Amino acid sequence: MPPFLQRTQRLTEHQRYLDDLGALARTHWQKWQEVYGANFAKNQGALEALAQAFDPARRVGPGRVPDRLAQRQILFVDCLRRRGDLFIRHEEVGAQPVLAFDFETIVDGGTLACPVNYSLVRITPPAGTLQRETGRPYIIIDPRAGHGSGIGGFKDESEVGCALRGGHPVYFAVFSRHPKPGQTLAGVCAAEAEFVREVRRRHPHSPKPVIIGNCQGGWATLLLATTNPDITGPIVANGATLSYWAGQSGKFPMRYLGGLYGGLLPALITGGACDRDAPIAAGERRAAR
Repeated sequence: MPPFLQRTQRLTEHQRYLDDLGALARTHWQKWQEVYGANFAKNQGALEALAQAFDPARRVGPGRVPDRLAQRQILFVDCLRRRGDLFIRHEEVGAQPVLAFDFETIVDGGTLACPVNYSLVRITPPAGTLQRETGRPYIIIDPRAGHGSGIGGFKDESEVGCALRGGHPVYFAVFSRHPKPGQTLAGVCAAEAEFVREVRRRHPHSPKPVIIGNCQGGWATLLLATTNPDITGPIVANGATLSYWAGQSGKFPMRYLGGLYGGLLPALITGGACDRDAPIAAGERRAAR
């Protein structure tokens, strides 16, 4: 194709891209106006009641607010007090994972060659629950969303509970609030690979473990399986949006944000290995041997 036609084609593609962005912006602006108007109409009554509550003519006594408003302020402050007490108790016991099951720590990620704030724990089955040590182990990676296990193990009816009732050994990759100095995503991936190897050492006659990742844990699970395909079994990624570029033109905003922010480039720049000699991928481990 002549250079002139190539430049014309590129300009046409850029113009189509700008048209998609314009259509997307107009669509979301219209939706925002509709939602804003609906919410304002819905809350208008509450706003009027609040304005009346602060009306000096409706105050109870000189300079006093209505009794109901004062009671709600006291209850709100009491909620803040109780939340602070819970935080203090949580810190005093070492910010333990919010799991609905008893567990024992198997591998402390802070002791690995590339220290991270992740650890591997084994879930202790409730009384009366039988486990097959030769059954396929389950490893669940905690999502980096707050400090909770979510659907993984926050309740009995969870991924942990279902796997325990099936007689499988269950492990959980938990994390503490503060990362280790120099910690990187590559270091976390290497630690999780070591977790899987430890589980395989403990269950040598079992199939390769099922690895479940929820939300951000889904990204971690796929990174783990991609860099260590020789040790991972079936993988499950729940709620992990992996292809931001998917979707229809002019309709899904994340595919455009991914392009505007450079796609994978920021993650590649900020996610370097913590140690250039650390054997991260399977091929690098074989080369190191």
